[in-house]
Amino acid sequence: MPPPTRRVSSLADFIRQVLSVRDQWEKKNSSDDRDADPLQVWFRGQENARWRLLPRLYRLKKFDENEIRSEFKLRAFQLMSESHIPKDDLEWYFLMQHYGAPTRLIDWTDGALIALYFSVKAARPYKNASVWMLDPVWLNEESLKKMDQNNYISGVLLPHWKESLRWLPEPFEESLTVTLPVAIDPPHVARRVSVQRSRFTVHGTSKRGLDALVTNNPESRLVKFLISNKAAKEILEDLSTCGIVETSVFPDLEGLSRELQTKWTQIRKQK
Repeated sequence: MPPPTRRVSSLADFIRQVLSVRDQWEKKNSSDDRDADPLQVWFRGQENARWRLLPRLYRLKKFDENEIRSEFKLRAFQLMSESHIPKDDLEWYFLMQHYGAPTRLIDWTDGALIALYFSVKAARPYKNASVWMLDPVWLNEESLKKMDQNNYISGVLLPHWKESLRWLPEPFEESLTVTLPVAIDPPHVARRVSVQRSRFTVHGTSKRGLDALVTNNPESRLVKFLISNKAAKEILEDLSTCGIVETSVFPDLEGLSRELQTKWTQIRKQK
């Protein structure tokens, strides 16, 4: 049984359904005496609803992760405009993901409307979009519990914790010994990471890591919202009214240029 799917018809409908799922999870936490910490909820927007939750590295037919990482680091210095230079391999790895290089990371955000914007901003005719909603604490409990029934940390991991080393080894050249993914908070290696409220899952050796945790699991805390291509344009306009525009998520000159392009294209169509 795959994760539950909910159909969304408008911005208001999306918000209503997200809050409904959140409230269900919070109620379950309370009944399980897990209400000591506030519920964390992450989102991921995808412009094609058929896309799987798969790291970019695992979409390649053939790859050598260490070679990709080494070449990125070697050639990146001359191209960098960031004021913050990564101080170690972990920060380099998150910077790679931020700029679209193949890694074992998947981008998430703790902002529901930011994820929705990513899903509809490049809406394609005849193709539905989607937003995924995840409880990252649940994900880590499921993954870590399977590895160590008696001693596992509860909550979202941080990159430099010893518990994270199984997914982000030091040195990186070491072979992975884990299969399932975990949720991890990133170092803010670039301004857009902060602005987009970025969060990440880091995956082990299995391409079916997330699938293995949620398939046939009635307690799964991963939900898919299906965004109709017919509703995408109106949702995008409503997001703009709410202040979610290109410069909100890409606060740079490229973001400004794309925002102006979209604005004046729409004005021309209206004439």
